[in-house]
Amino acid sequence: MDERSQAARDLLDVFGDISGNLKNFTIDLRENILVKKVICECAIQGYKGKYNSSTVIGCFVEAELKNACNVVWTLDLQWNNEKWMIDSSISGIYDVPESYHKIVVFPDKESNTLEACIFDLHESLKTLLGWDLRKILENDSDLYS
Repeated sequence: MDERSQAARDLLDVFGDISGNLKNFTIDLRENILVKKVICECAIQGYKGKYNSSTVIGCFVEAELKNACNVVWTLDLQWNNEKWMIDSSISGIYDVPESYHKIVVFPDKESNTLEACIFDLHESLKTLLGWDLRKILENDSDLYS
C-alpha cells in the first residue's frame, strides 16, 4: 500500500473507532431512566460552512429525553488544502419550537498533519464523551425540570 493509501486507511480506522465508542455511549444512554430514545450516526456529507469545506465527516449521538427535550453530542471533521479542522459541541433542543442552543462548545482544533489530526480526533472524542447526561443536566437544569 502506498503512503497516501495508508494515510487514508488510518483516518478511516479512526472513524471506525469513533463510531464504536459512540455506539457504546449510546448503549449506556439507553440505560438511563430519563432517556426515551437514542440515535447514533456517522456520515460523510457535502457541506458549506464554517471553514468553507466541501466535505465533512460528522458523527452525532442524539438522546431524546422523556420530557421531550433532546441532547445532541456532535463531532465534525472538515479540511481544506492547508489544514484539518475539528468542531465538537453538545446542544440542547427543548420541546418548544426554535429552542436549539449550545450547552457546551469545545475549542476548535486545527492540525497541519494527518498524525496530529488523528491525535486531536481522539482527544476531542474523549472530551466530548466526558460530558455524560448527568453532567449536562447539572449544568443545564432547563433541559429536565
